[in-house]
Amino acid sequence: MIEKAADNDLSLLPYREFPVLNTVEALQHMASAGHIGNLMVSMNGLEQQSKSLQRPAAVKQNATYVIAGGTRGFSLATARWLVEQGVWYVGVIRRTPEASEPLKK
Repeated sequence: MIEKAADNDLSLLPYREFPVLNTVEALQHMASAGHIGNLMVSMNGLEQQSKSLQRPAAVKQNATYVIAGGTRGFSLATARWLVEQGVWYVGVIRRTPEASEPLKK
């Protein structure tokens, strides 16, 4: 295996990419266990896609929102989005004790 990696003779695992607005579809596909490889949720084109939404998300400023699963990537983007919507209380939960640098800011 090490020799193959050194020779760049390893191939990437197959993956299927879903736009972020189709996250529910991606999760349903994963739950059906019909996939091989990885499923990815892409943030590419989010700004253009979100402009096409007919109604904004209902976010209450005085509610508390808890994000489980990490302090980077999608979780961090979600936390920032909630704050941009005026939410005062956002809790982020992760397994490891150290917070990532962007979250500390």
